[in-house]
Amino acid sequence: MATKRILAIDGGGIRGVIPAKVLMAIEAKTGKRIAELFDLIAGTSTGGILAAGLCVPGPDRTKPKYAASDLLDLYKVHGRQIFSTNWPRRVVSLFFGAQYSAGPLEQQLMTYLGETHLAEAVTGLLITSFEMHAGEAWFFSRETAQQRPERNYLMREVARATSAAPTYFPPFQFAGSNGEAPVLVDGGVFANNPAICAWVDEHEDIKGTSDVLILSLGTGSVPHPVRYDRARRWGKVLWAQPAIGSFLDGQSDTAEFQMGQLLDSDHYLRLQTKLPVANEAMDNASDVNIAALESAADAMLAEPENARRLAAVCDQLTADGSPAGAMAT
Repeated sequence: MATKRILAIDGGGIRGVIPAKVLMAIEAKTGKRIAELFDLIAGTSTGGILAAGLCVPGPDRTKPKYAASDLLDLYKVHGRQIFSTNWPRRVVSLFFGAQYSAGPLEQQLMTYLGETHLAEAVTGLLITSFEMHAGEAWFFSRETAQQRPERNYLMREVARATSAAPTYFPPFQFAGSNGEAPVLVDGGVFANNPAICAWVDEHEDIKGTSDVLILSLGTGSVPHPVRYDRARRWGKVLWAQPAIGSFLDGQSDTAEFQMGQLLDSDHYLRLQTKLPVANEAMDNASDVNIAALESAADAMLAEPENARRLAAVCDQLTADGSPAGAMAT
């Protein structure tokens, strides 16, 4: 049974710069586009946007349209537009509505993803979201889209749904929806790190018993030291942002621990870096912050152990043009 190659990308807003830089390094080492190297690409939130962008078909409809560097430009060139607001809206959003309008984000998703549907993805694709009306996890996948035409959504719709981070962007509903229609928010609500979902969700001929090679990319972790005498005074408003950050980091860390217990280092590589508090914001699209995120990614890739293991992954992904084997240690 051939080894199934899985790429999983965390959520993290503008911090998607970090996995985008890793993906650029992989493409530089292999000479191939990411979607040509993996059987399945899974993503949550900003990772879901990256996953969708990596799987958009080019003019021949079989090869990927975008290189990882094209998607890095989504953050570097258009990040400020996406995360643009004004002080009145920022203040009002403490009590009512989202901090950012969805319009600029949707405009960029239209530009990058156009009218491409899930079923047209050039390799396996899995993107997470959470449906608030029924209170259930949603998985958008290429396989489901190919089997069920009613679930063959536009990629830009899926990318919008997975990135509807509570308090940052409004929830998403499909055009023409009524009051009973799905109300979709960021998949980070339950799977900010989608690696384990990608492995066990049985699609694209990947099963829990499959021989796998999983590369999991984080968007940076930030310590959140909070004193008891401070937290005990927080009410609903003051708890909102710290709680969201804790939920996202906690889920990512839990999934990382579980994957490390379930798979050995021959089959699983997690690349994650620690960020200073100054760079933790998911919506800081300033040139200075983006440069700092790029530097953090470069430093992570330059660490000898990370460099060695990532090189081994690239060798396995390109060995004889065949499906990747077990990761060298």
